[in-house]
Amino acid sequence: MAAEHVNSRSCVAAPLTPKACYVQELLTKICRSAHFSVKEKAELLLKYITTYSDDFLDSLKLSGDVIKGMIKQSRNDSQKISLIIDLVVYTDIRRSEISDLVAELDEAEYKKLFSQQTAPPALSNREEAESFLLALLESDLIAEWSLRDDGKYSVTCRKKSRPEEVDI
Repeated sequence: MAAEHVNSRSCVAAPLTPKACYVQELLTKICRSAHFSVKEKAELLLKYITTYSDDFLDSLKLSGDVIKGMIKQSRNDSQKISLIIDLVVYTDIRRSEISDLVAELDEAEYKKLFSQQTAPPALSNREEAESFLLALLESDLIAEWSLRDDGKYSVTCRKKSRPEEVDI
């Protein structure tokens, strides 16, 4: 298992260590194989998440089920939010499914988007919050959002066919 002999196209695009290239090559083969379950793929991707490059997950074009499995198994809210954003952007996911995945987050403030009609939560990581809200907006899952003067977000949610105002 000589990692230095792996010559993956993804390793050429980003300067990675030979070990990281080897891990990416193995994970690519595993994720494309029918011999591994969704749970096994999600577990392995999470186990080696610090080894592969940032754009590696996008290049795999994972199924929604694998990404959902990663969200459910992850213990890191930042990872979960990033994966939820990937689901929103790259798959046709229903609002109720996003609500279920957001329920997996430790930070309760995100849950208010899906559980309350009016609530002014303060999301602790502004960059993550705005990436998440932008993904929801671009997928027509919310009508609009803005940052208020008090550092909280005002969000107009779409529930069914009519917009409803929610402050978060």
